[in-house]
Amino acid sequence: MANLEEKIERNRRFIDAVDYLIETHVFESQKELSEYTGIMEATISNVRQNRKGVSDKTIRKLIEKFPNVFDINYFKMKPVSMILEKKQTKKSISQEQADAMLFRQTEQEKEMEELRRMLKATLEKVDLLTEKLDQAIRHQKGSEYILSPSKTLATAENTDSVLPSNT
Repeated sequence: MANLEEKIERNRRFIDAVDYLIETHVFESQKELSEYTGIMEATISNVRQNRKGVSDKTIRKLIEKFPNVFDINYFKMKPVSMILEKKQTKKSISQEQADAMLFRQTEQEKEMEELRRMLKATLEKVDLLTEKLDQAIRHQKGSEYILSPSKTLATAENTDSVLPSNT
């Protein structure tokens, strides 16, 4: 029975550390923490729900990313504080927060670049479809020339008259 109680307490201590990082805004979510530490999000969820005991390897990953924040003895079930003394960690926490923010910014920049690429591709498709629609309208109307809204605007900016005169 002590083994089950120890597993539950060890899980609680790990989750306390995870929650601390989220509550202090080092990470916005469990997912971000997972990406930064390399700890699978499913592992964190399973530990949180006591479906799985937290492994030494998982704790090691957390400690390696935050060596000056968490006291390793806390995870070894010793009666110590989870956080190292404030005087030791003040600069370290700031560095860890900076690293996490840089990681988050890099991920956001990747997402923005992908969105830009998708928008550019979509606009190219719209331009192609607009041209095809113009061609179909011209073909259907015969010799009459009908301009698309985008071409009408472009033509209006370059000339005084958009439509040919009837004279």
